[in-house]
Amino acid sequence: MGFNTQCKFLAACVLVLGSGQLAAAGRSLLQDAPTDAIMCDVAIVGGGPGGVYSAFRLLETNASSNVCLFETNNRVGGRVYSLRNLGPKQDLVLDMGAYRYMPLSQPLITDIIQNLLDLPNRLYQVMIMISLPDQSDAQLCMPGLPSLPAYSTNRRLSVVQPGVADYRVVLDAEGNNAGFATYVEKLFAMAEGLGLKASFSTHINSIEQAEKGFVLKTATNTSITANKVVLNLATRPLHRLLQNSMLPNVTEVNAQLEAPYINRATKLYLYYPQAWWLQAGLNNGSLQFVDEKWPPVNAPIIGRYHDAQAKCALADGNGVVDFYYNETTPMDMENCYGFFQATYTSDAGMTNISHLPIDYLVDYAGNLDTTVPYSIWDNSTAKGRKLLTAAHDQLMAYHKNASIMLPPGTATRYPTQAIVALWDPSITWIGGGWSSMKDPEVSGFAPNVDTATKPYADLDLFVANEAYSTQQGWSEGSLTMTENYLQRYFNVGFPKWMRTTTWPQINLVEPTFNDYEEAPQGIQIVPVTVANATAVASAIKPDTNATSTSG
Repeated sequence: MGFNTQCKFLAACVLVLGSGQLAAAGRSLLQDAPTDAIMCDVAIVGGGPGGVYSAFRLLETNASSNVCLFETNNRVGGRVYSLRNLGPKQDLVLDMGAYRYMPLSQPLITDIIQNLLDLPNRLYQVMIMISLPDQSDAQLCMPGLPSLPAYSTNRRLSVVQPGVADYRVVLDAEGNNAGFATYVEKLFAMAEGLGLKASFSTHINSIEQAEKGFVLKTATNTSITANKVVLNLATRPLHRLLQNSMLPNVTEVNAQLEAPYINRATKLYLYYPQAWWLQAGLNNGSLQFVDEKWPPVNAPIIGRYHDAQAKCALADGNGVVDFYYNETTPMDMENCYGFFQATYTSDAGMTNISHLPIDYLVDYAGNLDTTVPYSIWDNSTAKGRKLLTAAHDQLMAYHKNASIMLPPGTATRYPTQAIVALWDPSITWIGGGWSSMKDPEVSGFAPNVDTATKPYADLDLFVANEAYSTQQGWSEGSLTMTENYLQRYFNVGFPKWMRTTTWPQINLVEPTFNDYEEAPQGIQIVPVTVANATAVASAIKPDTNATSTSG
């Protein structure tokens, strides 16, 4: 099939590499039902962040004691999709979709991760100003300050991008990248502990209005009755479900539900046994090398040095650490391995070439199992070798053209594995990456968000989807839509783990609506010299206390 030999049957590979809380073997609410009908007070369709959060909040507050969740896949998370156990040592994690959050402008997810779940986290980019002997001041994204090899002093150095937000990522107990799906998985586990009834691999085909509430029909024609329904679905599957449903009270097209479109998005990660970019000190910033013609012939590169996981051996030889989340421990920069992000882009990119990597990489998704948004390639097949060679050669050409000196032999040390994430209509359960408004000036956010949250005035049917939120493309968007309908129609009240400043910022339909674009943003800049870098870096600790985080 063209995939690596370890994952010839990709559906089975998901059980090893896939993200999210996997359903136990054979576990299904449908199988447990005594008849062909299941009765729920609230039926949630979709196990993404909004669906899982809906279930938790309803059960946490006793707003409902009979909550059911139906997920078409065998995991929760939706577009929050972490692959774990990657690399020869099975110690690396990559996020195929969402992977970070912004405490300064995303207060609800910050409360969930840092207050409710108390997950370890730290700044996604910590900028440390250093002075090199033959350079003026330069900015490097370095959690610690490992010694740099001689050839790295001639490189092009990264600079801070103006307006970049104060991002954070989720860590495990050892300080490694845990995968962003961790927060959805943990929230799901808490909801199950409160009595959530979940059914995986269950596709809802249609919804009908009943004398009281709704009847949902599965792909196997099982009936589910519910008083209220929550749809945590992306735009395309949401439209398909509504078009296939019999809702007699719906007489007009809801303009707000039709307002967004969903973008295609892609990522390309390359695994290198020797992390040449870290050897060269290229640990932060973006790179772009694209032939501006269509169809693309050469592998387009629109990537970032810092957007994947790599590990380095400790200088004393006692183990390895995650390079980007190591605090101050000296590392052997000649002994690092990991993934390089060669491409991360979408149709919504700000240039007219943003779509070219998608058009090129779609050829490597032709055999993709449509239940997963990724494929894995190595040099065991001709097509795999072609991708690894083409992408690496383009990376080398970019650095050569930019006069960036790399470690000796880098040009001939090819990657051994490639992971292609492709979010497009072929992934039928999601239909694409993230959403944008077709006409922001006409559609707008704040004036219409309530008609998307509860699209049909006479029906207790609710939508939780980033597409209709003030933060399209972010988990926060789906979560804030959820909290708004819960407050307005379920009277759930405010939990102790939510800061008092959060609701005024996420209230989408009242006069206190907050425009997130006005929130202050900025990377943490720490001016230091080589002499005091260790002392400064040691003060930048993983933050597990959200009360110290502005939001």
